[in-house]
Amino acid sequence: MYLLILPALFITDFIHFFTYFTSQSRARFINCL
Repeated sequence: MYLLILPALFITDFIHFFTYFTSQSRARFINCL
């Protein structure tokens, strides 16, 4: 059970980081325009 929870947390953390990074870069790109 724990071995199934650990990768799920890692994947969700990666998705949160990826969406945060893309939103920050998108906002920076819009500000440059």
